[in-house]
Amino acid sequence: RIRPEREPGFNYRMSELAGAVGLAQLEKFDYILERQAENKANVKQGLSKIECIKLRDFSDESGQINDTVVIELPDAGGALRVAEIMASQGVGNKILPEACEWHFAGYWKHIFKYVERYDENNLMAYWPKTDELLRKSICIPISVLMDGERIDKVISGIKSSVEKVF
Repeated sequence: RIRPEREPGFNYRMSELAGAVGLAQLEKFDYILERQAENKANVKQGLSKIECIKLRDFSDESGQINDTVVIELPDAGGALRVAEIMASQGVGNKILPEACEWHFAGYWKHIFKYVERYDENNLMAYWPKTDELLRKSICIPISVLMDGERIDKVISGIKSSVEKVF
């Protein structure tokens, strides 16, 4: 028996239970989007006062789901240290280099091997600026349930972490 080649990919199948929960959540969709937007705006306002942080620009801010705030720091090594300090303070984050394999085409050899232009080439060479930006960026999750106290903790945790590194 010949086994097909295994490749990374996504599993978009959903159980009936997950579908039922999803349908129930759709009833709250407008509320969720409104709260996410408010919480993201409050976090961004607090972070805008911190030197050496650049907030990620979006071409259509009104079209965002508002589940994250992405901050860019001066360098990749510093971003890793800031993320570690934030985590030790209980401020959730995701350093974007850890997510590169999912979110950055520079790692998608399993897809691009079928495109002659990219086959057998160093994919990182096609998008060096994207790689650089991801490596010095941190993603801050924004929750619907964030209250003012939690928002203040996130902002102060980021500020103190950045001050320790930069």
